Amino acid sequence: MQTQILETLQQTSYSQQKTLLRCPKRYEYHYIRKLRPKRDDNRFLLGRAVHKFLEDYYSAQIVKDGILPASKEQAFATGFQTFKQYVEEHFPDDEEAFQQADLAENIIKNYHDWAKENDDFSVLGTEVPFEFEVANAKFRGVFDGIVERGGKYWILEHKTATQIKTEHTLRDKQISVYVLAAQTLGIPVSGVIYNTLKKAVPQKPKILKSGKLSKSLGQNITYESYLQAIHELGQSPSLYEDVLSQLRERENPFFHRESVTRTEETAKAVLKDIEQTEKLKQGIVQAGYFPRNDTKDCAWDCPFSELCLAELEGADTRSLLADKYKIVS
Repeated sequence: MQTQILETLQQTSYSQQKTLLRCPKRYEYHYIRKLRPKRDDNRFLLGRAVHKFLEDYYSAQIVKDGILPASKEQAFATGFQTFKQYVEEHFPDDEEAFQQADLAENIIKNYHDWAKENDDFSVLGTEVPFEFEVANAKFRGVFDGIVERGGKYWILEHKTATQIKTEHTLRDKQISVYVLAAQTLGIPVSGVIYNTLKKAVPQKPKILKSGKLSKSLGQNITYESYLQAIHELGQSPSLYEDVLSQLRERENPFFHRESVTRTEETAKAVLKDIEQTEKLKQGIVQAGYFPRNDTKDCAWDCPFSELCLAELEGADTRSLLADKYKIVS
């Protein structure tokens, strides 16, 4: 236990600080006791698999030693192989995981088709580690990517989400952390490009009793999916020109890129928050007291919810620990 305490005092990260502020007890389980669920939560399988694809997809497009990068098609083949291997090794053999894998595969195929037309940057690096000193600890993390666009450098950050929303970027501390970290590496980044992939794929319109296609446009219906449905029915696109016209003008509902910058004042304020949070963390760890922050979300957003409740009720947790958790080094 002393080794874990020493480690957490010597190093920190955005995830560590976020976990501590959400719930010190959760922090203890994850970072001090090094507990992990034996079974991954199916909710996170899709995001991790897509992320593995994106990592190798863009790694293949880096110019190395003057050698031209792979084509988009070659890059997709590389990323897709990594994706399939990740699914095979990490997805459980059940119906829910199978559905997640199928959805993830369709997402990355759809993304590749979109990226071929919309990638307006050159990839300089992927999975780039960073480190800087804060409150006597090493603040560590990894950039998903560093890219060059229009003569300027940007951090590329991949996200998967059920809905594409951008309001949070105004207050997102992670963006400021990344800008600060890039400065310590001597990379004059302009900001962060949030590359968001929606956890959904194009849908076709419903077929009415009349044999025609419904003109009710759900948010996941695209110009291409509607046109494909028309062709499958052997009908003329001219019958649906009004709908097709609307869909041509519609912004892609599945992928969104938001370029977010930070002022020097904002970066300084966030750095102060980071320093204060780290001092708070060090005080809690040294005191050895990790209070619970119980909320209505605990049951669904914390992997230690069952263990926490059992300990709170004074139950013998030895069998629960053996059945559902493992200790990582």
